[in-house]
Amino acid sequence: MTMKQWRQKARELKKEIYALYYACQDGRIPWYVKFLASCAIAYALSPIDLIPDFIPVLGLLDDLILLPLAITLILKLIPTDIMDDCCRQAETALRCEARDASASPVVARRRSGLTPCPPGLSHHPKVNSIVRGRL
Repeated sequence: MTMKQWRQKARELKKEIYALYYACQDGRIPWYVKFLASCAIAYALSPIDLIPDFIPVLGLLDDLILLPLAITLILKLIPTDIMDDCCRQAETALRCEARDASASPVVARRRSGLTPCPPGLSHHPKVNSIVRGRL
């Protein structure tokens, strides 16, 4: 596999994790699917692994095999129409994340609330829309 293919797989995995997050918030999903999805998301985001990463070869296998298998199982348990809605929400969230990452540092900090607006501009409609992320 080339590096581009690995990057594409990583993007797909990130999108699936976002979609599972949105599926967990959907009321049409049974509780046991929400529980499995929550466990998979927590494992994906957790710094704790079943097999520590510093063990050669075996350390990365749990991330490369276990997590995709769990996600595949959970995706089969979720109805396709619900998963389509969640995938659309995930794509929107990823696009917004990329947009915020490519914004200038000042705008990104203002959007996140880390940098307050200058006193004279805090009530200006354009500044408020930038701060709230509604460009």
